Amino acid sequence: MVKVTLTGKMECRSVRIDPSVLADPEMLEDLVTAAFNDAVNKANEESGKRMSAATAGMPIPPGMKIPGLF
Repeated sequence: MVKVTLTGKMECRSVRIDPSVLADPEMLEDLVTAAFNDAVNKANEESGKRMSAATAGMPIPPGMKIPGLF
């Protein structure tokens, strides 16, 4: 019912709202929150996958953490 699209830099590109949820403001707030959080989680997951692929086989010192991987 609500779709949020983010860039890899977590910038919001679009928000689409099904007109059927406009009549219930509380539900709409919950749906927007859930859609945004889902978009952030998906963007972080994709970023982690791409970083893992880019650093595959590279010798990374023990204890060094790369943001988005761990």
